[in-house]
Amino acid sequence: MQLTLTALEPFIANLPEPQKERIRVETARRIFAEQRDGSSAAVTAASEDEAEE
Repeated sequence: MQLTLTALEPFIANLPEPQKERIRVETARRIFAEQRDGSSAAVTAASEDEAEE
């Protein structure tokens, strides 16, 4: 998790701002909203909701 957070900004540095924000949100949801059993059902549902917007 720490490596992901440390590497995120340099990894996305050259992307357009809207894409950077989307990746930041997706990363935060994946890290902080993941269910205890390791599944990412909540994250997948949230990502699908954003795709509809």
